[in-house]
Amino acid sequence: MVINFKNNATPLPPVQIKDSVVDRIHTYKYLGIVINDTLTWGDHVDIVIKRLNSRLYCLRKLANFDVHPEILSMFYCSIISGVFRYCLVCWGGNVSPTEKKRIHSIIRKAGHVIGESQPSLDSIYDELLTSKLKFLMDDQSHPLFYFTGDNQMTNEERKAETSHSKIQ
Repeated sequence: MVINFKNNATPLPPVQIKDSVVDRIHTYKYLGIVINDTLTWGDHVDIVIKRLNSRLYCLRKLANFDVHPEILSMFYCSIISGVFRYCLVCWGGNVSPTEKKRIHSIIRKAGHVIGESQPSLDSIYDELLTSKLKFLMDDQSHPLFYFTGDNQMTNEERKAETSHSKIQ
């Protein structure tokens, strides 16, 4: 996979290892996350949507069998939400609005089947990101603690520092 953001990208020569040409790929699945050569999340969201739709079908079938709403809610939390929550901190901040809308429509449909509204993708992303940052700030042995531990500023301090740096 070659990641190149140049406007006039010239085709690169094929990569060879011991006289055999290595194939170029456009997408690669790593730890369940699909990464493409343009670093967009469209391919990953397509796979997530397919998984969500198949699980939504099962949820609807359970509802047709008059399963109690509490059990439907447990099915949603354990089987459906795990699909889009997996590594959401990684890809959730850079998803296009159209892709967010596609996932959110499935979340809304699941909430309609259960009979109670479910939190939006943005609110789940914010919750997961906040908990991850709190974990990093509390764990001094974590490699990223250096970047978060000493920089615990309030919003007012950040604003004051930013406006002060603009003056200089």
